[in-house]
Amino acid sequence: MVLMLVQFQTVHASMPITFDSSNMDDCMPPSDCSTLSWSHSVGPGSNPILIVSLSHLGIRTEATSVTFAGHSLSFVGDAEDFNLYVELWSLLDPPSGTGTITASYSSGADYLAGGSVSYFNVAGTRTPASAIGYGTSISVNVASSPYDLVVDSLCLCGNDPGPVSPTSPQTDWFNSGTLSYDDYFDFVGAGSDKPASSPTTSMTWSWPTSASEALVAVPLIPAAATVTSVNCLASMLNVGSSTTCTATVSGTSGTILGEIISWSDAGSVSFSPSNTCLLSGTSCSITVTGTGVGSASVKASYPGDSTNAPSQGTFPITISAAPIPEYPIGIQLLAIFMIIGHAVIKRRTKS
Repeated sequence: MVLMLVQFQTVHASMPITFDSSNMDDCMPPSDCSTLSWSHSVGPGSNPILIVSLSHLGIRTEATSVTFAGHSLSFVGDAEDFNLYVELWSLLDPPSGTGTITASYSSGADYLAGGSVSYFNVAGTRTPASAIGYGTSISVNVASSPYDLVVDSLCLCGNDPGPVSPTSPQTDWFNSGTLSYDDYFDFVGAGSDKPASSPTTSMTWSWPTSASEALVAVPLIPAAATVTSVNCLASMLNVGSSTTCTATVSGTSGTILGEIISWSDAGSVSFSPSNTCLLSGTSCSITVTGTGVGSASVKASYPGDSTNAPSQGTFPITISAAPIPEYPIGIQLLAIFMIIGHAVIKRRTKS
């Protein structure tokens, strides 16, 4: 006997944006600071993004190109105060592994500092905001939403401005320290991040001695937190019997039509026509057959894409031995009469 029911079991995927790694490099005279290169490592993870900060003095324009492992980054935003310039670049879904970041300019800078940071579970960037000024601190307010992560980049130039510090809970992921080659100009490039608030997030830095300053900030958008639900028509099967299971993905951003759901189990079932199905709209179905006595946990896995986080859902199924066939009462009585008749005939034959 197979019990028919509808039951859902879901696993939620609401991972926050998480830090991966960071690195930095800098250049100042007498070197030719028209190009800056350094290495960065992107670990394995879902929905990664690479952010590159470039701070420079003496070049009043953004880089002509920024690449990572041969992939071109996109310009995000900048802030300029005369010949003090800071800019942010990004690359969604960078390749994992260690590669070289190269920033190229049409001419050499007096100072050039670069920082890089990578995160996971990011769908993209929002609109940047910037600020410039002169003093011992700088702030910028940027429009943001809950669960965003705001990243910023600071450029500072003055006569021994001293160490720069982000305001808590900002955490710096890049800080060149003071770069100096004469008695008049000292330069600092730095970057930090901070969990966003709504409707705006304030990013603030401070230092001991007044200096020219430029700051740009941009919120990172978290990948959509998806939920995968599994619905099987039966929670109990006999060995050899089958049911239909359907996976439904909700909470997505944009279309997921044609993306693949992978099926697996912890137990004794098989899948047909294969262990994958293509989403039609937001769901797809597969046939599950019991292959051995015991319990199985049927799992559907959505891998995620550039804007949606991965998620999984499970459904428990109990598999029993196939029952002994039962015959209609008439057939059973006929079989009994045949056995008795056979015994009577056999006895008369002996006598």
